[in-house]
Amino acid sequence: MDKTEPIIPVFKDTKSSIVLACNDDYAPFVAATILSIINTSNINNNYDIIVLSRDISINNKNLIYRLVDNKHNFSIRFYNVDSIMSKYVLNNYLSRISVDGYYRLLIPYILNGYTKALYLDCDLIVLDDIYDLINIDLTGYLLAAAQEYYWNIATARNPERSITKVNLLNRHQRFNSGVLLYNLETTQDYFSYEILLEYAMKNDYFAGDEDILNKYYNDKTYILHPKFNVWNRSFGMSTVKKYDSLQTYQKYLEAHNSPKIIHYMTELKPWYYPSIEKSSYYWNTIRGTELYNLALQAQILNIQKNYPRRLLTDILEKVI
Repeated sequence: MDKTEPIIPVFKDTKSSIVLACNDDYAPFVAATILSIINTSNINNNYDIIVLSRDISINNKNLIYRLVDNKHNFSIRFYNVDSIMSKYVLNNYLSRISVDGYYRLLIPYILNGYTKALYLDCDLIVLDDIYDLINIDLTGYLLAAAQEYYWNIATARNPERSITKVNLLNRHQRFNSGVLLYNLETTQDYFSYEILLEYAMKNDYFAGDEDILNKYYNDKTYILHPKFNVWNRSFGMSTVKKYDSLQTYQKYLEAHNSPKIIHYMTELKPWYYPSIEKSSYYWNTIRGTELYNLALQAQILNIQKNYPRRLLTDILEKVI
């Protein structure tokens, strides 16, 4: 797609889109997320998928295109955001936040003719038809997102804690940006991406784009049930049970028992560490496809890269 061309609906009767963002290295993993959408899809729905990127190779584009061969209710397009993003030098807190994550800030401005856009991170697996989420009523809201699970745990013992730059009035209102449903019928109410990206350049946030979104849209966001964005780890459930409300604990428990979307939020990804909690959802999704072998290759490369460092660390700990 031409970098200056606006994105318009590809299906006549569908005004909702699904948007993902990644770089070339992560293309096989965003493909797994797309495959999970395909596996749980409904033939009566149309799936207009857009991948935002700057550098995806032809080979990896073809890898993703092959997922929807002969699927007439699916469309996949790639949109190059380089002409926009090259103007901004974004801070990268301790190199832990990918610049690709900031692409989601562009969504209300580069989509034209849509009523909704669902943004999904590329490290998650969809377990039910995504239209259960897309069809949620957003009247009166700009966004829908689930609570930031880790933040809720971190502040459960000390509710008065807050991020000074974000200035949250209610810690339960902080949301995770990995699953975002945009209400594009109210695009005039969104801050321009120039304001958001220029602010990001001047402020080094720990959570990157997520902090930016919480700062500007926290009071305009509908909080989803956590089942739509379940952290794969059950870490911290005892803390929530002890320090938070029974209602919050029961919601998290329900989400872990009946997840709609599994999110591998930390650097411990299932394609690198197949024994992590809830990794079976990922491997069962890609099993029997060419993505399976690519995940095995990624795992081998990760071992080759990190094993010597881990071995050296263990030796030094014993010596010291």
